[in-house]
Amino acid sequence: MSFGRYLKAIRKGREISLEQLAEKICVTPRQLTWIEAEDFDRMPAEIYAKGILRAYAEAVGVDPEDIVERYRLERAAWDKAVRLEGESLRSGSKNYFRMLLALAVLGVVIAASLYGTSILEGSADHAGKAERGGKPDEKTAQQHISPKETSHSMFSDQEAGEWKPESEMQVLSVDAVSETTLDIAVDGGNYTKYRLDPKDHLELAAQLSFRISISNPSAVRLKLNGKKVEIAAEKGKTATIVLSEKAESR
Repeated sequence: MSFGRYLKAIRKGREISLEQLAEKICVTPRQLTWIEAEDFDRMPAEIYAKGILRAYAEAVGVDPEDIVERYRLERAAWDKAVRLEGESLRSGSKNYFRMLLALAVLGVVIAASLYGTSILEGSADHAGKAERGGKPDEKTAQQHISPKETSHSMFSDQEAGEWKPESEMQVLSVDAVSETTLDIAVDGGNYTKYRLDPKDHLELAAQLSFRISISNPSAVRLKLNGKKVEIAAEKGKTATIVLSEKAESR
């Protein structure tokens, strides 16, 4: 996901209005609208835009450097497209330019999608209708599904920026059947409480495991890496399950 749409999704998930955020980071709501729309024509100069992006990211709890890098990649592609458009108009090759522009936009979308995988874990803690919640009651029913036998870091060499392949990530898919809440902790981190309405869909990613506390197991359908997860719990009791890459349904 590109930087503007990603920030907008996180902001809405945290139920923060444009006006609240603008006041917090000392900019105008209009400037934030341009950033979320990725309107490079109206956004301020690059040095100022990066400053606003860092402040925005910190305010909603995501990695500022990741957002700035997304912006840099998309800005470079946009600048190139503008330059090619000018050259094309001067040469009269409008059809040729349209083809190049389409290819450039497609390349940006693919690059942004690949790059975005590296921060799926961070987005999992903030996306959707999330709010910070405490650790669930230790007396709740427990269901453990095969712990992952090997661990991986998201980057083998973070300074070099080597990206971890998407195939090594674990993807949890949640579909709500009825209105419910559930708490999810990613890779041993803090729990995040999600409020879901019927037909809501949530996807999270982890390197190692998910711990999920569900007050009403019948209200959701879970899949891990595309495989259905059966939830075993006594009626009326909260179920706490641990899912990992080698999970087997019970």
